[in-house]
Amino acid sequence: MRFFVSTYFLLFKYFTPPSERISNKSSTSQVKKKLPHSQKNNNLRMEVHLPPDQPPRHHVLRRHRTNIKAAIIGLPNAGKTGLFTVLTDEKADIDDSVFTSTRANFGVADFHDPRFDWLCGHFDPERAVPARVQVIDCPALVAGAVDGAGRGCWELTEEASKADVILVVVRAFDGNEATQVGDCVNPLRDLETIMAELLVIDKKTVAMEHGPLLALQEKKQGGSQLDVEVASLSKVKDYLDKVHAVPLRLKEDWEDQDVAMVRRFNFLTDKEVVIVVNMCARDYLRPPEAHESPTGILGRVRALVADRPWGDPLVVAYSGEFEFRVRDLRTAASGIVGPPRPHGSHHGHDAGEEAVADYFAANPTHTSARGSIMRHAFWALKLVHFFTVGPEEVRTWTLPRGACAPAAAGTVHRDFEEGFLSVDVESFMDLHELGSEVEVKRHGKIQQQGIKYVVQDGDICFFRFKLPNYKAWRG
Repeated sequence: MRFFVSTYFLLFKYFTPPSERISNKSSTSQVKKKLPHSQKNNNLRMEVHLPPDQPPRHHVLRRHRTNIKAAIIGLPNAGKTGLFTVLTDEKADIDDSVFTSTRANFGVADFHDPRFDWLCGHFDPERAVPARVQVIDCPALVAGAVDGAGRGCWELTEEASKADVILVVVRAFDGNEATQVGDCVNPLRDLETIMAELLVIDKKTVAMEHGPLLALQEKKQGGSQLDVEVASLSKVKDYLDKVHAVPLRLKEDWEDQDVAMVRRFNFLTDKEVVIVVNMCARDYLRPPEAHESPTGILGRVRALVADRPWGDPLVVAYSGEFEFRVRDLRTAASGIVGPPRPHGSHHGHDAGEEAVADYFAANPTHTSARGSIMRHAFWALKLVHFFTVGPEEVRTWTLPRGACAPAAAGTVHRDFEEGFLSVDVESFMDLHELGSEVEVKRHGKIQQQGIKYVVQDGDICFFRFKLPNYKAWRG
């Protein structure tokens, strides 16, 4: 009996059918009055500056998981710890040396998706759960770190190897407050240094692991399994030694045992990369054309990326100086020091959020890069988001691009995938444009789909499934 009661509650909580959802908002305009500036934007489509199309890869080296991890790396004083603070709203440990971060910092970042915020304002749920990313701020990296330069590289390697995506922060701002490594500010040089060091670290890792395995093989220990591991690791070693500056993730002819070996050692160059260009506030707030032009900083970084065999990582503009201005404005207005409370718990933070919303309303060309960086990270990992909504809960779910409806149901609960029957789907953009689910249904925009339906980014899903045949418990 307890099982059926809890199951009914779960179904009602996560998957209230569109026809039964209760909302006291009769129009879109009524909703928008309560939303911050970022949610008032009528264009809620997710924009990402995409590189040229890449050929499909035969293997995906990264296993999909819902607890996405992002590692922030960069040269000393590039602003990576500041980015960590901006993303997570957590205070990081720093000191006054050139290497301001002496140890890794850990936090969790909420994905600031304007679609999710709009849905929360529309349904006013008791609980709201955004997509989240675990963020690791790694110690600074310098040229020659693998040989002991700077603080070395092994703590960075240990932490970054756990990540799914690497955020590479390069400095593009002048300033005496943060000591510049090198004779001048040069983000192109710094980027080449970082990418080269990641490759050198992987080569060192392979060399350290390959030798002991060969020794065991020579002693006839380990059997056939060891022979497979040695062959796969030898293939990785040969690739890194012979192919200049090409990351492991771009090699196409991996066999299954090779993929298992790469996953086992969590090499750094098998991870997707997003390049974060840290500018001063003045440069960041200039019109986008100034950045994107061939002589602009983003244009030059993208030209370098296109000229190097790095797999066209995504590039995004960011200003730690500007983000901290916004953060200080929120803190001063709210009178509370610390991170904002989660969605649905605004006590003590309404004043701060309203102050930020008023600022962006008065300066419509100014935008925060906080959500953009996370959006680029999800896009680099080829992940999309779908939503489950209702008066009890609004929640964002993460799914590999191209996955079908049963896999989306399995993201929510394994039993939903095993007993999948169908899914009722409506597009977020349809709901946003029409203003209510009644209008969405009246226009025939809610569709029932089966097992072959490919879930799209921004879908709102209601899953129908049959429960497994559980045996009755007898006490």
